[in-house]
Amino acid sequence: MKDLKVGKTKQDSRQEPLLSEMMKLSAREEYQQVLEHIDGLQFFSEPNYELIYRTLRKAMKKKGLQEFPYDWEKEYAQA
Repeated sequence: MKDLKVGKTKQDSRQEPLLSEMMKLSAREEYQQVLEHIDGLQFFSEPNYELIYRTLRKAMKKKGLQEFPYDWEKEYAQA
């Protein structure tokens, strides 16, 4: 049942209103590049993880986000 919910959320994130929300929160160009790459894959194709990683890092830089600390690590960083 959980897999169905995850699948539905993935589908919904490509349709309004979630798509607009994702675009507001992310770097639109980079998000679109990742989606296009994923959409172009065949079932047994291996994603280009390096491309996805570089694209997401570029989006983080554009948005002024840092990779560390993760949310669950913040309590340790403040201790």
